[in-house]
Amino acid sequence: MYNSEFGAVFGGNKSFATKMIVGRKGEQPFLITDQTVSSRHCEITKLAEGKFHIKDLDSTNGTYVNGVGIIECDVTSSETVKLGENYQLDLKKLFPLQQPTTFPLHLSKVYEDYINQKHKIAKAAKWSMNLKLFVPAIFTFLASSFFKGEDEKYNFVITAVSIGISIIITILLLIFSDNTTKQLEDLTDNFKLNYVCGNTFGGKKCGQFLGFDSPKIWESRDCICPKCKKPIK
Repeated sequence: MYNSEFGAVFGGNKSFATKMIVGRKGEQPFLITDQTVSSRHCEITKLAEGKFHIKDLDSTNGTYVNGVGIIECDVTSSETVKLGENYQLDLKKLFPLQQPTTFPLHLSKVYEDYINQKHKIAKAAKWSMNLKLFVPAIFTFLASSFFKGEDEKYNFVITAVSIGISIIITILLLIFSDNTTKQLEDLTDNFKLNYVCGNTFGGKKCGQFLGFDSPKIWESRDCICPKCKKPIK
């Protein structure tokens, strides 16, 4: 039986679920026959980093976490979850056949391009800074040395003129080469528009910005979107 809402396969080969109904007539990949467990007892959502969200569905005999009755809460697989009077639920067995979720290739490319462009801008900014620092100084030194004479007043004028021209060169370099901030802003804005979750729900695109975390970090979180709670697409 395939449930399109939760994406679960019960009695089949594979499960791609991140959310399922658990109960005697639930979508979990194993049977529950305990009569104190309701047909649709609770809803389990697989979150990132090995966590789960449990929501009791007005079950007859309640859902308990570590002996405390709950309506809904987040838990880890190491905590004790009991359904009804006797049934202890093993959260690790709910998604045993789920394929490892890999980060979407097109989003990996978006992230890689962003990092590469950021490095290029930083490198260009470094060279620009070197020009601003050394070109005026080198020009002043060469001009003073080349036109140096024996008259002190003449040398003073040459030095003053060289310094003045150096200042003008510095100003021109600042005007025409100092666009690093604008480049970074444009790059970041474009990154924020494209590094987003592509899932749709309710006829609308999720569009959650995935922050500045790398694909490897997202894979360590099972690539679950924090907004729509589904594998990132």
